[in-house]
Amino acid sequence: MLGLYNSLLTQNSTSMHHPNSNKYYLSLAHNSSSNTGLKYLGGTSVLVLGSWAAYSASQPANYDQDETQHNVQKNVITNIMSNLNYSQFVRQRIMKTYAYLTASLAITGVTTSLLFLNGYASYLLENPLLFGIPTLISTFVSAYLTMTLSYDNSPIAKHVAWIATNSSIGLSILGLSAIAGSTIIKQASIITGCVVGGMSIAAIAAPSNSFLKLGSYLGVGLGVLIGASIAEFFFPRSLLLRDINFYGGLGLFALFTAHDTQRVLKHAQELPTFDPICEQMELYLDTVNIFSKVVKRLVESDKKKKKNQE
Repeated sequence: MLGLYNSLLTQNSTSMHHPNSNKYYLSLAHNSSSNTGLKYLGGTSVLVLGSWAAYSASQPANYDQDETQHNVQKNVITNIMSNLNYSQFVRQRIMKTYAYLTASLAITGVTTSLLFLNGYASYLLENPLLFGIPTLISTFVSAYLTMTLSYDNSPIAKHVAWIATNSSIGLSILGLSAIAGSTIIKQASIITGCVVGGMSIAAIAAPSNSFLKLGSYLGVGLGVLIGASIAEFFFPRSLLLRDINFYGGLGLFALFTAHDTQRVLKHAQELPTFDPICEQMELYLDTVNIFSKVVKRLVESDKKKKKNQE
């Protein structure tokens, strides 16, 4: 949920520090940007992830799971679904999780697109507080209900809360998307897909559950990032805070993606009861945070490019 808070904080601060006229985002709507830092970062990431995947594939599996506990949990799951073998059952759980993740991203994207096409973007940029506060409240309430309602006992209510959460986050990124324009949104989507896909592959290829051990450290890093986001809200011209929020945030949520991927795999193998909506939520928020940070950096780069050309 801290990831949700950071995401909303970043998006709302972007809209509130933006000029109070929609002329700005209309002027950016059809312009592309080139960011040398992002290119170097992307190239380095490909090299590092490729090397890690190759190294991981060459190593024998070495998981910390206690064998006795694993066998007990395996038997429990197998007894629940006696018509399927263990591997098929685990695979179905993972497929459901990623199906819900895909649907979450689709609902968010469709919500943002429909609101933009119906002219709500300009109204949001002119009245950020009027939209920001209700959106913040509705997102937290719907997310809380999504995480607490039972997938088996209250399926309809849970799915309604899940759709409401995705729609609320779609509304929260409307201002940022309007400022960026379609070209930057496409670029950011590709970059986000590469980062999330690459880190997921790295987590799956890892010979041990090493990324799961990073949980406490990632929590501390997220706290630092939230502090930097709050500081940037009060000091929007600070280049240091911007770099910390972007590069630090991008690296942090990339590691969160690897951590949450291994968590999903572990839970799919071990938990007697499994909630694919809750399991995909952290991966969904990781993706939204990475996307938001990439969009914000591309917008800033495009703005600098325009100033240098004047």
